[in-house]
Amino acid sequence: MNRPTNWRASGGAPARGDTRRAPGTLLAMLCAALFAAVTSQAAIRVEQDELVFTLRAPGAQDVYLVGDFNLWNPTVERMRANGDEFEVRLFLVAGEYRYKFVVDGKWIADPDNPGSAEKGSPIKLIERSGGMILDADRPESGTPAKHVRGWLRYIGALRSQDGDAEGAQRVDAEVKGAYARLAARARVATEDSSWTWSPPSIDAYFDRGRVDLDFGRIDVRGLENDSTWASIDPMALVGDAGVFGYDAGFRRHGVAAVAAASKGALRVFYADATTRTPRPAVTIPASAFATFAAGTAADTTAYAYAYTFDDSDVLALDATASVGSFDLGFTRREDLGINPGVLASVVRGPSGFTTTGYATREDRRVTNAWLRARDVLGLRITGGYGQGDCDAHAFASQSVTSALPPTIDPGADAAPLAARMPIMDTMRALFEVATPVAGADVRLRWDGTRFDFDGIEGASRADVQRVVAEGTLPWRGWSLRATLTYTDANYGDTPDALYVDWPERNPWLQLWDEVDEPSIVGLGLESHDVVAFAAEKDSGRTEAGATLRVQMRGWAGEVRHASARVFVQTTLRQRWYARADARMAWYDDTQSQAAAAYWDGYLEAGYAWKGISLNLGFGFDPVVFDPVVGDYADIGRTEYLRGAIENGVRRSRASPLLESLRGLEASLEDIDMIKLECVIDLN
Repeated sequence: MNRPTNWRASGGAPARGDTRRAPGTLLAMLCAALFAAVTSQAAIRVEQDELVFTLRAPGAQDVYLVGDFNLWNPTVERMRANGDEFEVRLFLVAGEYRYKFVVDGKWIADPDNPGSAEKGSPIKLIERSGGMILDADRPESGTPAKHVRGWLRYIGALRSQDGDAEGAQRVDAEVKGAYARLAARARVATEDSSWTWSPPSIDAYFDRGRVDLDFGRIDVRGLENDSTWASIDPMALVGDAGVFGYDAGFRRHGVAAVAAASKGALRVFYADATTRTPRPAVTIPASAFATFAAGTAADTTAYAYAYTFDDSDVLALDATASVGSFDLGFTRREDLGINPGVLASVVRGPSGFTTTGYATREDRRVTNAWLRARDVLGLRITGGYGQGDCDAHAFASQSVTSALPPTIDPGADAAPLAARMPIMDTMRALFEVATPVAGADVRLRWDGTRFDFDGIEGASRADVQRVVAEGTLPWRGWSLRATLTYTDANYGDTPDALYVDWPERNPWLQLWDEVDEPSIVGLGLESHDVVAFAAEKDSGRTEAGATLRVQMRGWAGEVRHASARVFVQTTLRQRWYARADARMAWYDDTQSQAAAAYWDGYLEAGYAWKGISLNLGFGFDPVVFDPVVGDYADIGRTEYLRGAIENGVRRSRASPLLESLRGLEASLEDIDMIKLECVIDLN
């Protein structure tokens, strides 16, 4: 396992220096292109739902993959060179496709799958509970396949800062097996944060597991803290529901089923949370009734809840189909039993106040339908519309009479009840157009959401519009990307917890994948736009990249936040490598702090060979172990800076949250940590 290979450019062959050629070399070039076409060898495989195309083309300079998935554009999917082999990776949904290769301008069919000279080489993807597979991989006859394999990994890290040392060790062990139509896997983990053996402080637990049953066109999966499937729904109601955009299913156990065909699929999912915590003791303070007690109104209500998805259930259904050049889908998701709370209804009487308290949990339902046209005058057009609602489900009540409205918490002795009280309705629409322009893949998207509160949290309305314009371009081995995101939010008098990137009062979200530094900065802005530029390159021996992000108030108004990052990793000699990573962040003045810039960086050198990695680093490591996927991910800084919102998001607290974010930036700048890490992967 080569730990540092977490950055990967999206296509592009390595730069080849000076490309000028003498006229006398034209004949040699033509011969080389013909030789490449004749001697080419191709292979196609699926790795973690990515379709990997490989073509062996000795002497070729530029190779592209074309097909009906990219409108046969010979400038979009450039294949990355590795010696005489060229490779490109794509995410495609289940279905039938045609493709060809373009080798130095010459269109050729796959030599191992020639297909039709006019239509190209055919390929068929089908969906199984384990993900996408090639149709040819399905065993048609013969002895049922069976195997049992084991896997073991040790991770040890020792960190020291200002003389204080801390260590951590982790061991992951997994067993997976398959027989005929049954496949299963289970993983256990142990963690030791003491780094001592007299005695050690070891936490051992069942990390994740699943059982897959293949019934032909229907697959059923039982899961425990594992992934299920990710929908291609453009609103991402299911999928992108785990930490940092991973598949749905993490921190839950349940069952998922997929019925898939070449032209469509039906998926269902039910699970509840693996985290079982006691119902929080939520109370309504007496101050909530102060105005009512001093006035003459006959009655009033008050509502309080604890924001949490713990002990909740998720039910999802997703149907997709392909008809000609059109894709369409229908998705529904229900979140049941979130946000445990208390509702109090107070009635003024001649001798006091009668207060009825209800124990509550919230239920959410969101539904959408969408349509995508893959080729309309060279455009890929997507449209979608959805509706949702949220209500408080009261399941117990308790009544008391007192001189003043008391704070009550219905307990086990409360009367059983089954009633629903509305909180909000919501509508959402999107429209997206994508097309290749001058070799670049350009995308323009509008996403609008309306929130109508008319219930126990009062009557109010919010409208949030978001526009995203994005363009990606391969250029001399680099992948270049530019993005503009504009957000216009009119929250009015809606509840303070409503924020478009925070799921507490936004039922279109499940977890807070959307919250990053610009989102926290934008909490106090009605409108803001974020312009981002990124460039990445992977030439095999060297990976490099740079990003620049600028956030402004309104349409290109005053700059409120900016950040820049550069990184490079290179193989020094054989299995030795070095990596450098630097970042700068700048924030405009707030009520109590002046504008300031913050800097942090990281240096690492190491040795990586097969399943062994030993590295020494200095600074704050942005590539950290991510327990969600059980592997390394480039999420360290984002995880650290999200500590600013660990107690939740409130629009009225925009300034304190921004100051908390800046405090974390300052502490990140001051981290001078030495890290020694060892990874042994026995697979």
